[in-house]
Amino acid sequence: MINVLSVVKEMEQERERQNIFPSHISYIALQNEVIKRLQKEINQLVKEDKLSFCNTLNTIAVEVVENKSPS
Repeated sequence: MINVLSVVKEMEQERERQNIFPSHISYIALQNEVIKRLQKEINQLVKEDKLSFCNTLNTIAVEVVENKSPS
């Protein structure tokens, strides 16, 4: 699961390693990183057959499938 505080710390540390100061992170950069990590987590859960996607009338929905019996 994504820990936002850890993400900010990692991003700040990376900026410090690159000698970029101030090392604070823009909100949009944080959003982009969290989205990237979220997508990786979702992809992994789909590979593990724990999540699936389905189409609805207006959007795409996600549902838990890990404890469902096969149809």
